Amino acid sequence: MFCGKCGSSVPDGLAVCPTCGAPTGNGGDIKPAKKISKGIIIGAAAAVAVMVLVVVLLSSRGGPEDAVVNLLDAQFSGDGEDVYDATNWDVVYRLMVEEGKLDEDGYEYIKEISIDKYDDRCEWRQDRFEDECGEDRSYEIEILSSKEFKNSDIRQWEEDLEDISGIEIDIEEGYDVSYKIYFEGEDGDYEGEGSFYVLKIDGEWLIFLG
Repeated sequence: MFCGKCGSSVPDGLAVCPTCGAPTGNGGDIKPAKKISKGIIIGAAAAVAVMVLVVVLLSSRGGPEDAVVNLLDAQFSGDGEDVYDATNWDVVYRLMVEEGKLDEDGYEYIKEISIDKYDDRCEWRQDRFEDECGEDRSYEIEILSSKEFKNSDIRQWEEDLEDISGIEIDIEEGYDVSYKIYFEGEDGDYEGEGSFYVLKIDGEWLIFLG
């Protein structure tokens, strides 16, 4: 079968698309994700035309702001494996394996194609800013704000994650973290901004790119 959101091939029996994370509806048509009252947008990576959902699970070292900086560093300075290590969907996938929602073959398949997708994303982003600023360039990340979610928002996120993974997940904290990134290079400068929804699960930071 193919994902109705991003068009990627999805093995039968997977609860979520291994490329974009959209729920498969137990093998049927992809159903749209729910949205919380604050108008959560699941998908739309800042420089990508296709709307995608990426869940990023980072080490609990530091706060949600540090998790955002770590993710941006992985995207703009690393490769697909670096980003996969930073995102670490492994924690969620392993929970799905334990609950019987995903088997080991499906887990390995997801890991492999995720790294490939992240490789493409890193290459696209890094090439873009090399074209904008030149080969010799640097960047600086500024955290603009970190707004804590209300309990009602967290409960809605828990429902969304259950729809995606097929398992119950307890969210300890949630934040809307906005940032600005500045590029400087020999051929010019560039700046842009965005925001990530950051959730804490089992002491780990999980980020929805939006």
